[in-house]
Amino acid sequence: MAFAGISDFLVLRSDQLGQIVDIIDDAHWKTEVFISGVARISDPRNYDFIKHRAKFPESIRAIYRRFGILNLFNPYRPNGSYRLDLSVYEEKIVCKMLMELAKTEGYAQMTNVSLDGKAIEAVNKEFADKLGDVGIFEGTYICQPTSVNEDLRERLGQKYLDFGLT
Repeated sequence: MAFAGISDFLVLRSDQLGQIVDIIDDAHWKTEVFISGVARISDPRNYDFIKHRAKFPESIRAIYRRFGILNLFNPYRPNGSYRLDLSVYEEKIVCKMLMELAKTEGYAQMTNVSLDGKAIEAVNKEFADKLGDVGIFEGTYICQPTSVNEDLRERLGQKYLDFGLT
């Protein structure tokens, strides 16, 4: 693939990589171009754009398999639905970040929560503190714009994902 051959010499903004990815109709090649180009993105706050632009479910599954959810989780844009296996380290870390966000931005931001298929009435500090190393956590995090805590999101990016560190 020609793009992989030249990608080592490129520095791209996420919107530029997005434009390249958008012109490709084939799910396999769209995934391959994203994978080749993502390491060249100069604006890491936006590297997760592929989750919002992938038109093919098989593309997003392939990207998650190759990168893992932790590498595609963006604390600046955490809104979405999650199904996390707490016995998988990186999925547990994503859950931990979501709980830290909910603690500061408001537990009401986390809805439709279940643990091992059992609905949880309310997410609170006690629930967050009791999450263990096993089980399937499911939930939706939708933070209202007025509740967003940019400082916390920045700290989470630095703490767990090395954002802003050189």
